Amino acid sequence: MSELLLVTSAEMRLLDRATIEKGDASGEELMERAGRGVVAAMERAYGSLLAMRVLALCGTGNNGTSAWWAIRRARAATRDCTWTG
Repeated sequence: MSELLLVTSAEMRLLDRATIEKGDASGEELMERAGRGVVAAMERAYGSLLAMRVLALCGTGNNGTSAWWAIRRARAATRDCTWTG
């Protein structure tokens, strides 16, 4: 198992900005990666999403966009996905 680094939201903003400025990824790519990570974590915790319902309750900003990417990714596994916010 890999070690996870816990950071504050302010630290994450700085890490995101540095990644974007360095040219390693765009903001959209970072949000897509976050969405993929959410779905991967769901699959590790619950197994296949095939017969599951997925609901994302989203706010505004980057977290809402990451949730949109997660739902988009989850739809590849199950058609019963809803996104609201």
